[in-house]
Amino acid sequence: MSDELKNLIASAKAEAVRQNWQKIFTNKKVIYSGFILASFLVVWIIFGIAQNIRESKFSEILHQSLIDQELGNVDAAKKSLKKIYESKTAPSGVWSLAAMRYAAFLIEEGKNSEAIKIYLSVNGCFSCDDYISDLSGLLAVKMLLNDANELKRPDLITRIKKIENSASVLRSYIAEQRAFLELQNGNLKESFEVFESIYKSDKSSENIKNRAQSGMNIVISKGFEPKADPKK
Repeated sequence: MSDELKNLIASAKAEAVRQNWQKIFTNKKVIYSGFILASFLVVWIIFGIAQNIRESKFSEILHQSLIDQELGNVDAAKKSLKKIYESKTAPSGVWSLAAMRYAAFLIEEGKNSEAIKIYLSVNGCFSCDDYISDLSGLLAVKMLLNDANELKRPDLITRIKKIENSASVLRSYIAEQRAFLELQNGNLKESFEVFESIYKSDKSSENIKNRAQSGMNIVISKGFEPKADPKK
């Protein structure tokens, strides 16, 4: 094959490629799709930048509150934490930590009802870390059980059970609190069943299982007679 023929073939191929690309770039559907994709990428980048800015901003406020607390500037620390808690734009990670610290300040001031509300709000945060959410629920339950007025409410067990059912990491620990409440109320059967479910759960740690077993023994010592397991 002569060099001239090779050059003609190469030129023809190049022209074909050029025409194909020209068709692509002049195709309205392709242009529209490319525009949508580009717009999406721009929005995604802007959102990421804004998220990082917010994260940095609120993390700085949270860090400053720690410094203020260490220096004894309690009012300043509390003010910073309250600012984050009441913010509508704070990232969930920073927000949940600030909220829990703010609740601790309120407890020290004897404002338990306000602290409980904060713990429950963190517990109901779907975007927060599972452990933080569960821990807030557990702390809320413990505070409810130490509140004389809350103990009189007929729906307390139902409310605790709702927190328990929404938990994942610390569900057994929240269930343990409900079991003791049932025991305190004289509901031996219900208390034993909760302790038993904790003991049999594959998700329970050995520590909580041992406590649940002790709980079952306490219920039995109160006069409860568990049914024999038919499988044995």
